[in-house]
Amino acid sequence: DSVARRGLRYLLHGSVQHRQYDDASLWFPGHDQHPAWTKLWSQIHGADSWCLLPVDLAEAFAIPRTRWTALGVHYIDARDLINELRLTGTIIPVPTAFDLAEREEILSKIEDQDLWQRLPLHTTVTGDLVSAHDERVYLAPKSGTPNDPLIQTATLIASSDHSTVAAQQNKWLKPLDDRARVQLALGTAA
Repeated sequence: DSVARRGLRYLLHGSVQHRQYDDASLWFPGHDQHPAWTKLWSQIHGADSWCLLPVDLAEAFAIPRTRWTALGVHYIDARDLINELRLTGTIIPVPTAFDLAEREEILSKIEDQDLWQRLPLHTTVTGDLVSAHDERVYLAPKSGTPNDPLIQTATLIASSDHSTVAAQQNKWLKPLDDRARVQLALGTAA
């Protein structure tokens, strides 16, 4: 019955101003999921934070998961968030809210090169967070960053210690090699 459904949903989210929002989904953090995904969900859906339910409530929620859909209750799913970012072009408003482990968790799960490069979760050799979607973005050499005035216009991404992210970097970022240095010096980097 709709009154019982509304009452149960209200008990879950506890937001007086949203108790009539019967069609809005309610979200639990994924079971044993890295906290980066809940943080990403919160950044993407900031105005809807009332419908993000605490993880301890999910553990105490006694209703079988087979009935969650009828109540409009869902787990946050990494694949769904990645797909939402890819399809909508949504930006991450505060990338600095993510620590290195969280940024690498998110990047490591992305299989789409364009999305991976577009997200401002890449750490430069100076510690800044940037998108890697610019033509002057390069993977810094593992041997260290050369103090070369010819590369001052380049953005150098620090090599990751996360094996998956390191493989993505090697696959999707241009290396800062002699050819890149010449292109940067001539202003023909592309």
